[in-house]
Amino acid sequence: MTVHSIGPNSVAVFLEQDDLAKFGYDPAELTEDAARCVACAVLSDMGVEPGQLIIEAFSGKNGAIVFAEAKREACLPGNETFVFTTLRQAADAARHTVGAGTVNARLHFCDGRYYITMRGQRRVLARQATRVCEFGKQIKTSPWLEAHLAEHGDLLADGDALEKLRLV
Repeated sequence: MTVHSIGPNSVAVFLEQDDLAKFGYDPAELTEDAARCVACAVLSDMGVEPGQLIIEAFSGKNGAIVFAEAKREACLPGNETFVFTTLRQAADAARHTVGAGTVNARLHFCDGRYYITMRGQRRVLARQATRVCEFGKQIKTSPWLEAHLAEHGDLLADGDALEKLRLV
């Protein structure tokens, strides 16, 4: 079996006859339910909660190929913003996000405070937020806030703010 990731929630799985036999299937009998079973197992091994799947399966006498994409609310993009009174608090928060997944994070200094705005999959943001909220206050992200930070604040780090803050 060969698995190729196609983005964070999609895979292409190439299965030979022996691979299908391990799942209890024959290429000639590969139904949508069988393809779904294989895709769920592969996505789970990748750490993706399958949820609702979009499946495309093609089988031949020597094997099959299964394309699967997980559609989950948790996989949708989102954003979170936290405010800190000191740079030390922001750096401590960043150090506690190690191992909680990867997000795109910006660090602004505005009105005497430090703001970390994180963008990423909602599932990952939720893990990050539980770690960061111990050190700063979570505030509602809005287009107004983002515009205010862009116009009146200083952008200290763009995209890799958490990595840079861990070095402080």
